[in-house]
Amino acid sequence: MKWSHWPRKTASFLFIASITFPLISVGLTAQEVYQKVKDSVYTLYSVDPQSGVVRARGSAIATSKTTLVTNCHIALIGDLVVKLPNLPNLQPATIFFKNEKQDLCLLKIPSANFAAVKMRPSSEVNIGEEVYAVGNPQGTEKSLSKGIISNKHPVKDGAWLQTDAAIYFGSSGGGLFDAQGNLIGITTKMGGNFGFAIPTEWITHALAQMPVKNIRAEKNNFDNSPIIYPDAISALSFLGTYGLDKIGLYRNNKECFLLIPGTDTNGDLASAILWNPKYDTTLIVFPSTASIKEALSIIYMALLDKETKNEVSYRSKSRLYIAGQPYPLYGSQVDNHKYPFLVMRFSQNPRSVFLNSRAFRVVFDDPDPNIGKAIMVYHLDGVAQALSSYNANCF
Repeated sequence: MKWSHWPRKTASFLFIASITFPLISVGLTAQEVYQKVKDSVYTLYSVDPQSGVVRARGSAIATSKTTLVTNCHIALIGDLVVKLPNLPNLQPATIFFKNEKQDLCLLKIPSANFAAVKMRPSSEVNIGEEVYAVGNPQGTEKSLSKGIISNKHPVKDGAWLQTDAAIYFGSSGGGLFDAQGNLIGITTKMGGNFGFAIPTEWITHALAQMPVKNIRAEKNNFDNSPIIYPDAISALSFLGTYGLDKIGLYRNNKECFLLIPGTDTNGDLASAILWNPKYDTTLIVFPSTASIKEALSIIYMALLDKETKNEVSYRSKSRLYIAGQPYPLYGSQVDNHKYPFLVMRFSQNPRSVFLNSRAFRVVFDDPDPNIGKAIMVYHLDGVAQALSSYNANCF
């Protein structure tokens, strides 16, 4: 079996395009927007470590079950605590990403179970759109103000949004939402009668820069992943697991695909391959996650970037080995940022090779932490049953 050269237009998107993500187009009322986003907005306290006195108070927005995003001018003043529902005490938060120039900090609260927001790229927002600012101003809880986008200020990887929606003291780190309740920016400051919001693209890029070693350590239980996009998995359904090697079959909207789990040299579940038999010559390889939810979230993030950025494909040093043959893998990057997935393209249907092989392996060889250096083995007991179920349920 031979491999074919990757076309200039990223081949992974031939597969990615088959997993369509629902779009929300109907505007909500102010009350509906508030009800949709209120459980994703939290109060953040910055406490003096010596006296325990609250030195600053701001807002923060949940991007996953255990992750908040806020402004660094609040987060870096002192020790951080967050009030969580149904818990009597304030819970400690730790900073795992900071960019003071962007005024963007990401926080981890392991004890949390947040409701994550849905994000929309700030660069897609139009001047004149109706928007809502939600935060915790001046000691109040989760206040909503309405306005429009007054202007956009393009910056690298996004656009600052200017709005006439009221943003008061204490609302820094809160959310600016569109008329469908999607997060379009993080409110950060006032200038005269206008407020400004940090681009959501900065958030998605910051989340994507988490080192692979941290991701592998935290994500064997995939539901605890800090990078899950609700829009990416809203139509996801589980159809079954097959064989000793637990080959998964899933449906997302109208498309079905197999998840082939991969184990590292210690036998721990650490990687995954997605294969849609409808586009049977393409495999998508995820070096650092074994979960369908994060795999789809990674794809979703790449799709969002593709709408506004110039993606470049590259040939990786990583290799896939099956039936005694090596095959090259290809990746995609934006501004020297490599996405945490690789693509394998066969020149013909690999089904017979999968059915007649017990396993195959991938040797990852990349200094970029999103790919890393590791050997993963993908066992294939259950592929035949999964394909049979695919034929029965997915046509």
